[in-house]
Amino acid sequence: MKTMQEVQALIRNLREIYTDVRLLDEATVERIQEGKRTDPCGEDLCYACRHKEHMSRHCAAKQALRTRTEQCRLEFFDPDIAQVIARYYEVDGKPYVLEMIKRTHGTSVLDMEDSEHFISSIPGYATKLYRDALTGVYNRRYYEETVSSLIGPAGVAVMDLDDFKIYNDTYGHHAGDLVLETVARVIRNCIRQTDTLIRFGGDEFLLLLPGIPAEKLPEKLEQIRSSVHEAQVPGYTHLRPSVSIGGVLQTLADPIEAVVRRADLLMYQAKNRKNAVVVADPQAEPEDPEQLPQQKQQILIVDDSAMNRAILSEILQQDYRILEAANGEEALERLNQYSGDIALVLLDLIMPGMDGFAVLEHIRGESCETPVIFLTALGAVADKVKGLRGGAEDYIVKPFEPVELLARIEVVLRRAGKSEMHLRYGDIQVDIEKHTALKNGVPVALTPKEFDVLVFFMRNPDVAITREQLLSNIWGFDFTGESRSVDIHVQQVRRKMGLQGKLITIPKLGYRLERR
Repeated sequence: MKTMQEVQALIRNLREIYTDVRLLDEATVERIQEGKRTDPCGEDLCYACRHKEHMSRHCAAKQALRTRTEQCRLEFFDPDIAQVIARYYEVDGKPYVLEMIKRTHGTSVLDMEDSEHFISSIPGYATKLYRDALTGVYNRRYYEETVSSLIGPAGVAVMDLDDFKIYNDTYGHHAGDLVLETVARVIRNCIRQTDTLIRFGGDEFLLLLPGIPAEKLPEKLEQIRSSVHEAQVPGYTHLRPSVSIGGVLQTLADPIEAVVRRADLLMYQAKNRKNAVVVADPQAEPEDPEQLPQQKQQILIVDDSAMNRAILSEILQQDYRILEAANGEEALERLNQYSGDIALVLLDLIMPGMDGFAVLEHIRGESCETPVIFLTALGAVADKVKGLRGGAEDYIVKPFEPVELLARIEVVLRRAGKSEMHLRYGDIQVDIEKHTALKNGVPVALTPKEFDVLVFFMRNPDVAITREQLLSNIWGFDFTGESRSVDIHVQQVRRKMGLQGKLITIPKLGYRLERR
């Protein structure tokens, strides 16, 4: 946190370096987001608007405020080029963005026809910004900043490697990386130069095929599936990778995000058979995007014990996508590779080479805001304090109860704004952010504790939950009341939400919400 006096002194120094320096409060950034070009005094709010007809789609200030990080981008004002740096600060306890702009004359850099040529001419710039370091295809950032506004018609396919975890566990991560490289190469050999292949996260790829006829989409995806399965992995010729593919034809009326979600749903249908393709009927009514499942968030497990990683994966895989690292160095590589696609890191403390403290220090030193939970056998108070002061969001000592681990992960993700905000159980809908619960579309009045109890059970269906677990996760570890409070709240939730026969009592233990 800085004081306004400190920031003003910083701005004075920065103005000797940058063409333009501005301190934007939250309200000003919000006005920029709303698309207003000027404030009531007539001053331009958005730097880009001073030189361009339209505001930038990807406002660096907006992104910096949202992520509470530093964001950088290039703006092109023919013939000028400007580097825009937006850095988040808390000033006197309030959120601000410090925006710094450095302008240069484009023709003094090189002779270019347009901004795209300029980007491609900067050694390594496009690669580092929009390319996946391992496979060489586009990364998730490219999708979010460039493709997410794409309007059809286009074929959209989500592809996921089958049994990828087995490759890593059996043959090591080197083999897993070679499988990913091979699959990406094979897919690129099957598509046109106008098509776009994106590593969407982990072992999942997104393919965009603009202008492909509806009747050709299944044929193309089947060709990709077959080619991948016939491919040989260098050094591991006995491996035969396969992919499960879901495909959808995007129309002009379909936003790309909704189409990707539909393709993702179809991919999971294909995954039930493995090495299969499922394509949506172009004549069928599209599914309601609100009814489609959200893509699972990805958790990075860092532990030198393969058994520990396997146990954690088993606990978490139903609710999350899993990425693994066997040591600290590998963890940092994974964080670099997958950029913002990792929602949380589960970090062991005792590891050969770089231990957990060193990994955490490096993560925070790189201004990475990904939440970290220590999961370790070291239970000394001094270790807990060191971990939490170093920037970890939580510290869990082994052995642990799986339901407690899931609850703590959910708390951390919710605090970081990365938790799923909408839950559904039969005719019950819950909006975490709005703190509302609906039964058959009708709002139900719940007390704050009743709401928390309902959410806890909905996030842990078919799991026997003790009264002590409810007390510790909802009331807090320092709660001094009696477990009778739990029983009363559970009874109220059961009655109000119509969960008789579903939220059952387990004698001498606790409760369980039966799966639908």
